[in-house]
Amino acid sequence: MNESNAESIPLDVACAAVLDRLARDMVSALDRILDHLMAAAPAEGAGSEVPLTLQEVHVVKTIAPRESISMSTLASSMGISLPTATHLVDRLVTKGVAVRTRPEHDRRLVLVALSEQAKARERAFFENRVALVLNILAALTPAERGQVVRALGEIARVVQSRAASQAGLQTPNENIISEAQRHIL
Repeated sequence: MNESNAESIPLDVACAAVLDRLARDMVSALDRILDHLMAAAPAEGAGSEVPLTLQEVHVVKTIAPRESISMSTLASSMGISLPTATHLVDRLVTKGVAVRTRPEHDRRLVLVALSEQAKARERAFFENRVALVLNILAALTPAERGQVVRALGEIARVVQSRAASQAGLQTPNENIISEAQRHIL
């Protein structure tokens, strides 16, 4: 995190050292979890899938939760310039991952959406990750599951709040933990 964007919280040296160690341990743990999730990605059709760069995957992950997104919204959501977003989308269109459309009500507007094949792959990959996480949660005690879910919910809330604050938006002070998550506690 860039210090200029972080909230200034006075910390004594000992506390800062503990937080630094915790942050490093957390990043290492998250890296191991992500490595596991990526290694267990669905293998079916892997030979026919077009490889994507990390930036292209970021574009796909930005588009995926939406039906479509304007090029300017995509660029600002990713923190990149419009020409860079256009170049990335050009590559995804060429690879058959994304499609461009122009709505009838405003032909100047360019919308980008995932292709049907990319949507299916994204859903399969998501469901595979859910299954992996379910297996991980099943190996924990109910108390441990509660701790993990509450901690991740709080981390998600802080990240969402800071992102909204940086974008000049207000976010409701609500817990990110869904009703379904509460039932596993």
